[in-house]
Amino acid sequence: MLGAVAASPTLCFSPSTNSTRIVVLKRISNSTLPLSHGHSFSLLSATPMHFSLHKIGRRQPHFLSQAAPTSAANAEYVEEPATNVKFQTCLSFPGCSNPLTLFGTGYREKVFAIIGVKVYAAASFEKSLQIILVRDVDGKTFWDALSDAISPRIAEPTISDETALTAFRGVFLDRPLKKGTFIILTWLNPSRLLVSVSSQGRPSTVDATIESANVASALFNVFLDDNPVSPSLKASVAEGLLKIKRIHVSL
Repeated sequence: MLGAVAASPTLCFSPSTNSTRIVVLKRISNSTLPLSHGHSFSLLSATPMHFSLHKIGRRQPHFLSQAAPTSAANAEYVEEPATNVKFQTCLSFPGCSNPLTLFGTGYREKVFAIIGVKVYAAASFEKSLQIILVRDVDGKTFWDALSDAISPRIAEPTISDETALTAFRGVFLDRPLKKGTFIILTWLNPSRLLVSVSSQGRPSTVDATIESANVASALFNVFLDDNPVSPSLKASVAEGLLKIKRIHVSL
């Protein structure tokens, strides 16, 4: 049985042009796997995947780039239990040449008059976030909430960061986001974020390209740092990464 995952592990992911490292910081424990600081491994794939557990400082998210192909006919799904939204375990995204593997799922909840209301289900893939709304939301309201989470995570915004945030904002303004709307955020490299939105099923095109390493990094920290907007997603991703390591160790 996989050991317990600490209540608030810190996950770091970031894109790399050559190899990929997935880092789970020190507050993750496992009673069955001896995970020492600085340990790493690579999966059997065309592009190596490295998994490390060690002490590091805050750094940008680090994603891998290779996964097995899939099709709608034989696709496997994982259901997010709080919202009953299903996510494919391996999926192709707009602007990304290779299909990506699912790491974990969760949900976002907002409190209104002391009542928790679920807003969307979310899934973290290797270098992408997929959001599916479970209620109608005005585009401006969605952006305002996202902006309020991103902005504090950029210590000293540059002019380029402000320009990127304006472009990001433009995707959602004056756009009604109905229940079932897909929002896909894909980080191809440290300074380029692709945004795709569709209310007619999974998007097939890119709506905007956000050119800012600080904005892209802050966005993924919104979901995976010490104070994530979806603790359930972060915990699921941490558990998923440990399962990947366990499978590799048993090979």
